[in-house]
Amino acid sequence: MRTHSFVLTLALLGSLAAAPATFACSCAETPLIEQIDDAPLIFTGKVVRLEVTGMDQGVNLITATVRIEEQFKGGPLDATVEFSTSDGCCYCAFGFDIGQTYLLFAYPTEEKDALHTSMCTPSKLLEDAEKELAAVRKAKAAGRFSPGHRHGTSP
Repeated sequence: MRTHSFVLTLALLGSLAAAPATFACSCAETPLIEQIDDAPLIFTGKVVRLEVTGMDQGVNLITATVRIEEQFKGGPLDATVEFSTSDGCCYCAFGFDIGQTYLLFAYPTEEKDALHTSMCTPSKLLEDAEKELAAVRKAKAAGRFSPGHRHGTSP
C-alpha cells in the first residue's frame, strides 16, 4: 500500500511539473465612483462584429466592433468603435459576444486606433449592469463629467 501511495504521489507531482505555467488576472479593489471618474469613455454599445486579427504567444488577438447606443462620458465618437482584446484566459481580457449589449468603460490603446477594456473595469453585459448604470447616470446628472470637474470631488 505504501509503495502504491508513493507511486501515485510521484505521478501527481510529475503531471503538475509538466503543466504549462498560467498567470491569473489580478484586479485592484477600486471603488466604483473612482472607476467612473477615471474612465475617459463610458457608453453602452452592441457588438456587431468580432474578428480574429492575429496571434500572440498562442492567444488569438481579436477586434470587436461595437455600435454605440448611449454615450455618457468622453469626447464625440463615431457610430461604431473598435476594441482590441484577446481570447486568452489570463490577460484580464474582456470577453465580447456578438449581438450582446454592454456597459463599457473604455480606454484608448497605445495605437490610438482602437479602445480597450478589461475584466478589471466595471464593463459588463448591460442586463447585468443595473448598479453600475445607475451610478454612471447619477454621476452624469451631478455634473461629474463636465469640463473642469476634478476627479473625486463634487461639482
